[in-house]
Amino acid sequence: MKKRYSENQWLPLWIDKWLFGSTRIELTPEERSVWIDLLALAAKDDGHIRANVNCPYPIEQLAGMLIIPVEVLQRTIKKCLDPKIDKLEMLPNGTLRIKNWEVYKLSERHKRRFLENADIMSENADIMSENADAKNNNNNKNNNNNKIKIREDINTIALNDVSTSCSGPTKQEGKEGKGNKINFNFEVRSWENITDNDLEIWEKAYPAVDITQELSKMADWLLSNPDRKKKNYRRFITNWLNRTQERGGNRRKRGGGSGTEDIKKKFLEKFSNKLEG
Repeated sequence: MKKRYSENQWLPLWIDKWLFGSTRIELTPEERSVWIDLLALAAKDDGHIRANVNCPYPIEQLAGMLIIPVEVLQRTIKKCLDPKIDKLEMLPNGTLRIKNWEVYKLSERHKRRFLENADIMSENADIMSENADAKNNNNNKNNNNNKIKIREDINTIALNDVSTSCSGPTKQEGKEGKGNKINFNFEVRSWENITDNDLEIWEKAYPAVDITQELSKMADWLLSNPDRKKKNYRRFITNWLNRTQERGGNRRKRGGGSGTEDIKKKFLEKFSNKLEG
């Protein structure tokens, strides 16, 4: 069955080829606009122009879809099928296909580069979000400081008593919160404080993702980019897993057994020795 939607969301338009190539000589201005429409439509079906795998578009339907006169569409297709121009081919079932489609579509190398740039943009967005959180925390601290100053003006002695009684527990609570936070230890090159419950939640939320493998990839990325340490590693992990899930995941199909138990076992095998060492 023909794909309704394609993973290709763009086509490369090489400037020199478009301005000075043979297409500008072979086709009239209105035919060139139809050719661009045909390329965009073909990108949705790996170079094919068809209603379904074995069914061509009726010419009137295709013209209506592209909002162009039937005569202009017929003339453009006829020219592009001409062996002298050789931009289209008609398959035995009557459907059309772009000749040399590999030349027109975006190469895998460019796709990887765009995806890497998208990852960098996502990471930058995370950093901006973390900075905004830090700014909000600073504002809250400033507000608290203002309240303390007001209290000092009212009763200095009472303020000192409150500060003395509250300082110990507050610091202890802060230490406990930090101790339970997911962290990446660069010295032992391993994750810390990832619980079984975390693995179970990620397993259910990202079923197409091999959690242990992706945690290893994250660890390798962090070790390769030591200057990009995170303030919130839980957010870093979930953003990474979400992007992997959206791209189709990386988990291979396998037989029975508990997926969560497999993940726990693999996680312990990969990281427990590092933590003990």
